Amino acid sequence: MGPSSMLEQQNEQKLVTHIKTMKSKGFPLSIDDVRTIAFHFAERLNISHRFNKTTEKAGYDWMQMFLKRNPDIRLRKSEGVSLARSQALNRVEVDALFQLLEQVLTDNDLIILLSYLNTF
Repeated sequence: MGPSSMLEQQNEQKLVTHIKTMKSKGFPLSIDDVRTIAFHFAERLNISHRFNKTTEKAGYDWMQMFLKRNPDIRLRKSEGVSLARSQALNRVEVDALFQLLEQVLTDNDLIILLSYLNTF
């Protein structure tokens, strides 16, 4: 499992859950995304850390150990959109994406908030 994390196991598990949730919703995170989230997570919880305050990211070494402690996490690498992938974006796929978005907004009571904000 690797050395313990400065975030502690319970908090690190919350980060793992967030990564998996984002991936399941169609928004896989990159290594840079996780490093940034980990930094802000530690800051909000007032956890003492050695992350870089200038870049507001967890360190590369921390990231590598995090991945060793959590081998089931798979992060994407940033890449451009291929021609085949862009052509696969059709009406059925777009409709499915918006249905998923609506479900997420409804599940988190955000659709009511958006309706309210649109009245102004």
